[in-house]
Amino acid sequence: MTLPLASLAIGLGPTLLLIGTTLVGLPPYFSATLAVAAMVIVSGAMTEDALADAADGLFGGQDLAWRLEIMKDSQHDIYVVAALCLFIVLKATGLGAVAATNPLAAGVIWLAASIAGCSGALWLAVALPAARADGVSAAAGAVSSRSFAMGAVFAVLLLFVLGGPAANLLALGFALVAAMITMAG
Repeated sequence: MTLPLASLAIGLGPTLLLIGTTLVGLPPYFSATLAVAAMVIVSGAMTEDALADAADGLFGGQDLAWRLEIMKDSQHDIYVVAALCLFIVLKATGLGAVAATNPLAAGVIWLAASIAGCSGALWLAVALPAARADGVSAAAGAVSSRSFAMGAVFAVLLLFVLGGPAANLLALGFALVAAMITMAG
């Protein structure tokens, strides 16, 4: 239940950096890149690490044992590098494009999306067993469906409260449905 609040606290500084640097006259794409870099730093690159593990798990190795071994290895293969580069470029250019017309909208939409994304990703801890018995996920323990549901409701409320004024409700609803389909997949 506290993950949406933690996501809000983590994302607030980078969001304010995006809005502030754009409003004082820095080019929007430069401001967006600074903000994305700040988010990587303050979040400990957790989203990027998850993306790297997903790229390794989906595209690295030819069987489950090999994929798990690749994910444990700190060296990255080309799928990981390509996925991370594309992810960061897409995030910075998307934020920069919106910030060019409305920095405040760019900031609150990004913050709402970050909260929704981090909260939604927790579904994996509910739906799937730990990949390794001795891994970090196994040590953290399972998340109950009830706890996830309470946090998800809170995250959806934050999504609409933050993102509602900056984006239309149809777009937010579509984003929510897309996120639920992604989680189910």
